[in-house]
This record gives sequence, structure tokens and C-alpha cells, in this order.
Amino acid sequence: MRSILMKSTLLVAATLLPVLVSGCDMRRQIDYATWKQVEPFAEASAVTQALSHRVQFRANSAELTSTEKVALLAFLERQGINPGTRVVLRSETAHEGEAATVSDRLAVLRRVLVARSLDVEMAPPSMNGGAEDVTVTAYKTAVAQVDCPGYNTPIELDQEWRPISNTGCANAVNLGLMLENPSDLAAGRDLPPADGEQQTLSIQRYRTGQVFEPQLEDTTQ
Repeated sequence: MRSILMKSTLLVAATLLPVLVSGCDMRRQIDYATWKQVEPFAEASAVTQALSHRVQFRANSAELTSTEKVALLAFLERQGINPGTRVVLRSETAHEGEAATVSDRLAVLRRVLVARSLDVEMAPPSMNGGAEDVTVTAYKTAVAQVDCPGYNTPIELDQEWRPISNTGCANAVNLGLMLENPSDLAAGRDLPPADGEQQTLSIQRYRTGQVFEPQLEDTTQ
């Protein structure tokens, strides 16, 4: 009888041993952290793309035809060239006697582009293209696409049963959508000139007690 009881006890112990070992092993994996390399933090960045358009003039003429002007404005509209974008004008190489004509062409185009609040620059002549062409190159800055996992990405768990995700993606995407000028990601803007005289008068009124009372506002109407 005792032999049968010992055999039964050993059999039960042998059966439960793998379960106990696996339970202890699982508990060890949950309790102790797994050291691993952190995913790169998602950041919004700006990329600049050069977009070019050729404007053709008649021979020995600086007149911008209506067809070429409409095509130029359509190019700016189609490519989304916003105010403040840097635009470079480059003329083709001309003979010595045509230098004045080329200068007039650049001046005509510059007036059209400045009227759209674009930052216009002149570049040295080029050897490419026809002698009557002027190349308009706009350097458009946009927000680069942030590499974020989509919502249909399968959920992955590490050894602690925690989801693996690249944090910061939503913030980076939202920042790119809120920017008025993507160039602000690369460099800040210079402050405009301050009105020092107006600020001095306000300080003087404050020191002499001549402050303006705030206007009362009624929100019931």
C-alpha cells in the first residue's frame, strides 16, 4: 500500500513539475525588464524641392504676353507656391547688344512675382535652353512625411506583454499640419522692426499714472 502511494505521489509530482517550471519561467519574464534599443523618436522635418518653369519672350522683346503670364500664374497656383517662397530668375546667355533686353525681361517678371509676395532673386545667366527663355525656379518647402505605423499594423507585444509602438508620431504629424510656413522647422524668422517710440510713450504714461482704462465689452448683444 505504501509503495502504491509513493508511486502515485511521484507520478503527480512528475506531472506538475513542467507546469511549475513553466510558471516560474513566465513569472521571471514578466518581473524582469528586457533591455532593448529604443525606437528613434519621431520628429517633423522640412524638405525643400526646386520647381522650375520656363517663360518665353519674343525675339528682342521684353513684353510678357498674356499667354505666358497666365501659364506662369497657373504654375505658381498648381504647385502651391505660397507668399514668402524663395524664387530665382535665371536668364539665358545673350549677346552684348541684348543685355538691356534681358534686364528688362527680368524686371517684368520680378514685378509679377513680387506682386504675389514672393522673395525674388536674380541668378547669373545660363547656357541652357533658348536665347529668349527665362527660367523661374521656386524653392518650395514642405513637411516631410513622418514614418508612423498605421492603425492597421498588427499589435506586437514584448516579453513583458507591452505593446511596441513608436511614440511621438501623432505629435509630429500634428505639428506638421499646424505649421503656416514649413520653413520654420529649419530656421526661425527674424523679428520685424519694433515700434520703439510707441513703447516708450506707453512706459511714460504708466509711470505718470496716465494709463488708459480698458474698454467694457458686452457679450449679451
